[in-house]
Amino acid sequence: VPLWPDQRQHTFFNLTPNTEYSLLLLADGAAKSTVTVTTHY
Repeated sequence: VPLWPDQRQHTFFNLTPNTEYSLLLLADGAAKSTVTVTTHY
């Protein structure tokens, strides 16, 4: 799912409860960091 930097908040639908997701952040086509997020609902 592409995300745009001019949006300060993003909403993700249909996530699975108690699942760990990794978000790979890119800038100018190069990976800058990976953020791990876990759903708790």
